[in-house]
Amino acid sequence: MTRRLLVSTAIALFGCTNSVVSFSGVKPTVKSAPWLNIRGSDGSLTVRPTTSLKSTVLGAVDTFYKTMPLASAFMTCGVKASLADIVAQKRAAKEVAQTAQTDDYENDTLILGEIDSAPFEKRRNLAFFLYGGLYQGMAQEIIFNEAFPIIFGQGTDLQTVFSKVLFDSLVITPLLCLPVAYFVKSVIFQYSFKEAINRYTDDVLKNGLLVKYW
Repeated sequence: MTRRLLVSTAIALFGCTNSVVSFSGVKPTVKSAPWLNIRGSDGSLTVRPTTSLKSTVLGAVDTFYKTMPLASAFMTCGVKASLADIVAQKRAAKEVAQTAQTDDYENDTLILGEIDSAPFEKRRNLAFFLYGGLYQGMAQEIIFNEAFPIIFGQGTDLQTVFSKVLFDSLVITPLLCLPVAYFVKSVIFQYSFKEAINRYTDDVLKNGLLVKYW
């Protein structure tokens, strides 16, 4: 499923290439190259224009992010969350390997080999991808860029900024941000929303989840 989402996003991204001019008015960049120069009969040089692939691709990316904020937010934050989980899983495996080392070189080799061959947790990574894309990307795009300016205004003064930070920390985080993560995980690992709420409550009351988050 993750692969299909990434492929779909890539198709959408490259599909923007043909609409660069129509959406943003960005015109292809013209640049010259020695092998494209044409020498006339009088000895003068005429440059044959060519479209810069780099500028066209960058223009397409720029158009994609400007015209499709939710899709681009989902793609960017989903991929970032997935990559962060990959790094975390690799680091956790290394820490377990270092803890399990003994003075016996043969045992060390066996343990490290078992850890290196441990299967990658695909469902966990999918949960991170979906949470990153749906909440950290799409939901926060709406919350911070659309709802907050309406509620708190668009000012950058200390009172406005402090109000936004306080509301995010005391309302959005405990009631939306963290619970959504548990709900997404419950869907991927196939247990009920009630169990997800119970796990979230236990982590808040017994493990100091909110304090650690803040």
